[in-house]
Amino acid sequence: MTKKFIVLILSVVLLWIVVILIQWRSEVDINQERFKPLTPKDAVHLPPLKRLMVNAMLHAVRFTGRWDYPRLTDGDFPNMTFVDKLYWLYKSQYPVRRGEKGKNLEAFFAERRGRKISLPPGFISKQSLILSAVGDLMQHDTLAWQDYSPYRTIADTLFSTDISFANLESPLTGQDLKNLTIREDESPSLCISRSQFERLKGSGSRQFTVMATASNHSLDFEEEGVLTTRSFISKAGIRPVGTNEDAEGQGRGEIIETKSVRVGFIAATFGLNGKPLPENKAYLVNRIALNQVSGVIDLGLLETQIAWCRHLRCDFIVVSLHWGLEYEFFPTSQQITLAHRIIELGADLILGHHPHVIQPIEYYTTKRDPHRIAPIYYSLGNLSNPFESPFMALSLSSLIELSKGTFNGKSVTYVRKVTNIPVIQELHTGESSGIEFRPLLESLDDTTGTPYKRNFTHQAKTYADLVLGEGWRTQDRRE
Repeated sequence: MTKKFIVLILSVVLLWIVVILIQWRSEVDINQERFKPLTPKDAVHLPPLKRLMVNAMLHAVRFTGRWDYPRLTDGDFPNMTFVDKLYWLYKSQYPVRRGEKGKNLEAFFAERRGRKISLPPGFISKQSLILSAVGDLMQHDTLAWQDYSPYRTIADTLFSTDISFANLESPLTGQDLKNLTIREDESPSLCISRSQFERLKGSGSRQFTVMATASNHSLDFEEEGVLTTRSFISKAGIRPVGTNEDAEGQGRGEIIETKSVRVGFIAATFGLNGKPLPENKAYLVNRIALNQVSGVIDLGLLETQIAWCRHLRCDFIVVSLHWGLEYEFFPTSQQITLAHRIIELGADLILGHHPHVIQPIEYYTTKRDPHRIAPIYYSLGNLSNPFESPFMALSLSSLIELSKGTFNGKSVTYVRKVTNIPVIQELHTGESSGIEFRPLLESLDDTTGTPYKRNFTHQAKTYADLVLGEGWRTQDRRE
């Protein structure tokens, strides 16, 4: 009886291994259009036996549904336990589609999804401008050699605005570039070549106005990487925000004035992947414990920066936050509370990034001004990324129209209209190999693609439906 039981167990294990190998092989061979790695999990370096054991644990967890809901963690690499790292691997392959258990966040955002933005009766508009915003810009090998702009489909929308914003996730460096690898004992290093940066920044009059540089990868190449990144961005005519050359810069933001409207930008990151800031140079990166899971989060730095913007007569203040948990489609309830605190401190718009997937948008009516609606983008997702998976290829390109005028005898600037456009990163192969950013709706309507591409786009649509609601195709404009 014992021998039969052992043989049965061994047979089941052997069969499971065969199924895993077949599944892995089919993922590689099913279509040569795929670009490896498919997900961050595929970039992880583990010994073969350990990889097999990790895969077994991940499949067991998926079968039980234990991580269908988010796990409580701050997502900061130095604080991660073995289980936290296993959870990170799991959701990098199977993103978490549900909100925090017991918090009913899906209903919270669904209720606010249909809210309309409008100027209050009696508001007299004198000036207006449009700000466009996208999420993370990360490296992709094809950017170094492709002979066309990845923005060729969306450039008219993205760069015809008065101000355009992006988060530069991958720093520049004068040191040797590193391949993207993920190891158990150290956080991955991101970097972008100069030729890739030239493609991602846009060109001529069609390029970004401001880039956030505060992220958990800001110190991947130490102080040199911070300063080199700022230098390249500045030389390109783009304003960097979130990292600083001196202590005085940390208490400030960047101010862009256009059409007689002064817009202030400030930025911060939740962490630096455990990399220490140089002694006496804590000012290099704006770091705030935004993902802290207990206690009161100190927002003193943001308060100082917001006060600086107000002192210099900014009409509108944008806060860029590198925060949240990766590969989760909903923010935590603590993030929502924190976002409201930041808005009440004086921020008028929050642009979030870092989760590498899109998250819901909240249109929050402020207590400091009951006529002001402040959009909160918990995560704009990745505009560009080095992986080939639908959930990471989906992002938001958002247009925020501001109106400056008078209301109740005072000069104020309100959000008048918001347009949110889901965008997908498409990988082209063959003679015209490269990546291109296309509106998801346009990609869905394209019947010329291969079955793989059509399935890829359809999967991205399911994630857009999850976060934005199924009406996003016809109701992307709030006015």
